[in-house]
Amino acid sequence: MISEVVSNQGGGIQVHVSTLSKSLQSMGHKVHPFPVPPLYLTKDSAPHRAASLVMNLSAIMYHLFKLLIHLENDEINFDVIHVHGPRVPLILGYALKKITGKPLLVTMHEVKSESLRFNQLWKRADKIISISKEISSVLTNHGGDRPSIVYIPNMVQLEPTDLLPQKSGKNILFIGRLSPEKIGILKILLKALPEIIREVPDTKVWIAGQDGPSRKEIEEQATRINEAHGVQIVTLLGYIQPHEYIAKAAVVIGVGRVALESMIQNKPVIVGSTNTEKYFIGDLVTQENIEKLETYNFTGRNYRKKKGPKEMSSMIKKLLTDDQYSNWVTDYCRLYVMHNFENDVVVKRIIKAYSDTLIHAQTIR
Repeated sequence: MISEVVSNQGGGIQVHVSTLSKSLQSMGHKVHPFPVPPLYLTKDSAPHRAASLVMNLSAIMYHLFKLLIHLENDEINFDVIHVHGPRVPLILGYALKKITGKPLLVTMHEVKSESLRFNQLWKRADKIISISKEISSVLTNHGGDRPSIVYIPNMVQLEPTDLLPQKSGKNILFIGRLSPEKIGILKILLKALPEIIREVPDTKVWIAGQDGPSRKEIEEQATRINEAHGVQIVTLLGYIQPHEYIAKAAVVIGVGRVALESMIQNKPVIVGSTNTEKYFIGDLVTQENIEKLETYNFTGRNYRKKKGPKEMSSMIKKLLTDDQYSNWVTDYCRLYVMHNFENDVVVKRIIKAYSDTLIHAQTIR
């Protein structure tokens, strides 16, 4: 199983690969993870791009050599090659497929068109797994073979502590990297905060996630809010293991895996995407919209409703003050996630994809 190392603190793909590897091993399958660093990218002048190309080609050859030595020295036998993402892992996986003749599966975790154009080798995989229906559509539009593409969503682990989820105060938890493309909905939350506090004075906001270029901006905004109220209302947690804080939250704001991990802990979740501080597209996940929001991996990108600070304030105040409404929201969503995204359910679908690929490979020989 070949995957890209996003950072030493982990990322969505790394969590996915780690969870999948552990689950397969617990079911008696042998898994051989092989993480690799990302490509070196630059948008500078032509000489810099040329140097970048040389560095990347050298790195790819080095990691391919390292992978082959690893397989030979440890006398590793395998039936399928499973890679994650369209960059270095796919290049190595395809090379390994050509060398060994073993079938190749690739899981696509993103919809960025430049990534798909950058490396067309995903089209040559024996099976393409997309973690959202949106990605399946994008792959088809980019020329992917529709029968080879299968939608298998992200998985979420049902931890023992998740069986008795509990709130601890009026805490709003935002989880996301502090970068410009991620913090639009957070800024809308902070704009809505004064109105929320007027009705729910003991409200607290926790901001969790990897540091990014927007951390200083958010820190300054948090400082202004805290000083204006004379008490610590907004706290930046940095990168944390989310389960403990999700369990103590009353409302969670986040997308993708964050949404799943929160819903399985019986928490109301607001998802949304935005390129502006004025509004986001998305909504509170409920029984009425959960299937629609699933289509785009709980990002809200396919949602038409625009919500600004006023709507954000209204949603959160109702969740913080109306337990009956909050329970109505969370009960159905938790059951939906357990039925469709719980770890064992998803892993069994991935194992079936392995089996189908092996049967197909044996048939065409």
